[in-house]
Amino acid sequence: MKNLLLRSLTGSIYVGIVLTALLVHPLALILLSSLFCFLAMRELLAMQQIRSAVPVWVGLHTVLTGGTALLMYYQPQSDRSLILLFAGYIILFVSALFNRNETEGVHSFQVNTSALFYITLPLLLINRIHSQAAADQIPYTLLLFVGIWSNDSFAYLFGRSLGRHKLFERISPKKTWEGFMGGLLATLALAWGYSAWSGTRSLAFWLGFGLLVTVSATLGDLLESLLKRSAGVKDSGNLLPGHGGLLDRIDSLLFVSPVVFLYLSLN
Repeated sequence: MKNLLLRSLTGSIYVGIVLTALLVHPLALILLSSLFCFLAMRELLAMQQIRSAVPVWVGLHTVLTGGTALLMYYQPQSDRSLILLFAGYIILFVSALFNRNETEGVHSFQVNTSALFYITLPLLLINRIHSQAAADQIPYTLLLFVGIWSNDSFAYLFGRSLGRHKLFERISPKKTWEGFMGGLLATLALAWGYSAWSGTRSLAFWLGFGLLVTVSATLGDLLESLLKRSAGVKDSGNLLPGHGGLLDRIDSLLFVSPVVFLYLSLN
């Protein structure tokens, strides 16, 4: 009971911070996503036991996220924003060549290159999605986050109370099909309710949106569980009481973001 209260309090503070960033100004979201990148990269490098030049790598990914998002904000029609991402990759490539410890250099290059797609790009795409809005001017990012929170909350509740059949026991022993279905039904109900209230797009579009949020959120959670299992740790960190590290909190977001971006681009 005490852990549930602590988890709820921490979750409420996190939700409040995210909603503030989403509703105040686009620059607030750029700042928040840069902070998320900074914290998430520290946890990822620690899990992967990379100790050399950690401030450099954390700083590089943070600058790539914030800098590219700023360029996209001030020059939305320009492709120049991609220059920073390519420059970041070149820096990673050259640094691996000049690392005298070949094993360490290759490992660092692999982790940092993966982080470009796992952390940096998804957090960057959140800002890209935020520049779009439904016909009633509600940001898609708000709908995306609410969908993730709805899925996570009901998956947790259904899993604890009804969970019997394991979803992916080898990677995440606590996840169940009952929890997955609870999260899915809640998110689809939310999508149906929003469709009926707003009258924007079609019901099929919003149900597809909800379905993709649930499936990709679950996959993102499983991927982070795989990373933690391979690293032999229970949580990615201890920043958030009751939740673990920041990666434990945004693991779903990191997979949902690219999927929703593609879905919106195709629709």
